[in-house]
Amino acid sequence: MLRIPYFLMILLVSALVLVQESLAGPPDFRMVRWGMGKIAVMAAEKSVPEPVSGPYLAYRIWLLDQEVFLRYRFVENRLLEARYVFTQTSSYGEDKIRQVLESKYGAGNLESEDPVRWVWETERTRILMDKTDEGYPRVLYTGKEMARWFKERQQNRMQEEKARILDLF
Repeated sequence: MLRIPYFLMILLVSALVLVQESLAGPPDFRMVRWGMGKIAVMAAEKSVPEPVSGPYLAYRIWLLDQEVFLRYRFVENRLLEARYVFTQTSSYGEDKIRQVLESKYGAGNLESEDPVRWVWETERTRILMDKTDEGYPRVLYTGKEMARWFKERQQNRMQEEKARILDLF
């Protein structure tokens, strides 16, 4: 009996968080913005995530006529990055993915001599198209501001750890 009011309360809070975070500007990726919390991202996706542990949310979705894994990564409950991992390997599929990215973000740049690492940039997002170790196409979206925050956070933690170790001697 108490489950229904509890569920409604969670749903209402989730909707309020989503509305508040979406008012900050247009979405950075799908219907979410960098820095959003897990609950807000779950509300934006509107489907049930796959069971995963750790700082992730994962979904199976259909994109470009194939099943794709969609994974969100959070640090301290703040969305840092998202990725699509395609489940089929073919040069046709890779070309199609790159064409879609180019139609949305303009011409990409080769990140290195390797012709499978393409990069696009927007004001708030870095987009990298490459392959997984198994050879599947992957598109990684990273929030630029969140990446800077994460790097500073790591550096601060390393300095704190170094100071703690030095204090032991």
